[in-house]
Amino acid sequence: AGVDQFWRDTVSNLSHPYVGASGSIGNAFTVQAEAVANAVLRSEIRFEPSTNLIVSAEANRFARGVEAPILTPEGRTSQLTVAGFVRPRESSSWYLEGSIDRIEADRGRSTSTRLGGSFQRGQLRLLPSVRLQSHGGPASARHSFVGLNSYLLPLPSLGHLLGTATGRTMFEMETNLRPSIASAFVGLPVSRWLRTETGFGWSRGSGVTFSLLLGIELPTVRAYSNITVPTRGAASANQYVQGSVLLDRANRQVLFTAGPSVERGGVAGRVFLDANGNDRYDLGEQLLPNVRVSVGMNTRESNAQGQYHVWDVVPFEPTLLQVDSTSLASPLWVPSFNSATLESGPNRFRIVDIPVAPGGLIEGRVEWAGDSIKSVAGLPLVLKNLKTGTERTIVTFSDGAFYAIGIKPGDYELTLDPRLAERRGITSDPVRATVAARADGASVSGLVVSLTRRSAP
Repeated sequence: AGVDQFWRDTVSNLSHPYVGASGSIGNAFTVQAEAVANAVLRSEIRFEPSTNLIVSAEANRFARGVEAPILTPEGRTSQLTVAGFVRPRESSSWYLEGSIDRIEADRGRSTSTRLGGSFQRGQLRLLPSVRLQSHGGPASARHSFVGLNSYLLPLPSLGHLLGTATGRTMFEMETNLRPSIASAFVGLPVSRWLRTETGFGWSRGSGVTFSLLLGIELPTVRAYSNITVPTRGAASANQYVQGSVLLDRANRQVLFTAGPSVERGGVAGRVFLDANGNDRYDLGEQLLPNVRVSVGMNTRESNAQGQYHVWDVVPFEPTLLQVDSTSLASPLWVPSFNSATLESGPNRFRIVDIPVAPGGLIEGRVEWAGDSIKSVAGLPLVLKNLKTGTERTIVTFSDGAFYAIGIKPGDYELTLDPRLAERRGITSDPVRATVAARADGASVSGLVVSLTRRSAP
């Protein structure tokens, strides 16, 4: 719930108190309802069994008699929209989407049907579409259009400045080859917080419009300034400021974040030194500050209490959570997971604590049995965790010595790579080692892997 207030100097001000609610039916259906005074009544039902299939139906009834409305189209009384999205598989670079809109307005009824797709090749994404539109009322007509939108992602090969630029274009024409709209924009980050976008738009009957957008993105607020200069008519400017207040009930904190937050999700938790190795925070375990945690495209550092919060995550979408091990205070410490895929729900934080194991190091050498002088260089060894079964390959140095850092606490077995042993006709007895859980790191030294030649049959 909330209120949007608009102050205007040439027409009456607009006040839009609003209230909305959303809920789930089972695991696949979502229902939403929203009422905005002097604007719209909206309801929607969405069927989303997975992120690869979405079908929705939305109904809107717009307020009448509002002078120069801002939040709703002028003269429109109602709108019904049915939309669908399908992607063959999650990792696919293409998808199909479509919609049907039925609009009632003071000037009559119109129906618009659209089918589009998206295909990506390298840093370029193309979105072709076809659209059929029919108008009722006194001037009934039917039109068909084909269009192509494109988005160009940054190309680092273009250098420090141009390599960070993005581009987008839009073009649509009727099937009788008459262009109807066209636009092109280029975006460029000026600094960490400031981004610009400039370009032009054209539509048949309205001429060309030039625009400049300045966007400021701070951790707690974002602001957009947009200046539009048409070749016909007067120039205009708009300023938008957005921010949200969040309640993190798990950690009893009030947080501030940029942008609107309704229907967004978040991930929060603690980063701690898992001294007993049970992957669970226990009272008294050390909380770790200044650890970089990335959730999707957003990165945050844990605070002095070891807590991190990342908001503005798309709900129900698989999102990658990663821990930057280089930000840990000790090179011996090892995150229990470097990355994990998770899904967050809307309007709430998902709690994910991050255990960091106080790792250690192991070192030793490989030599021929009975000949400690003759060492073996470039030999791959397999270090296997006897509890989890995870394996790590270690290669000996030129003098036959080996060294590995960041080994999680546990019991290990060190053996010769079996493929190499079979190929060279050599064998070795397994060597056992235990890495203790110590905050300052444990070391295991003096390990010896002895090689012998396999006797001929």
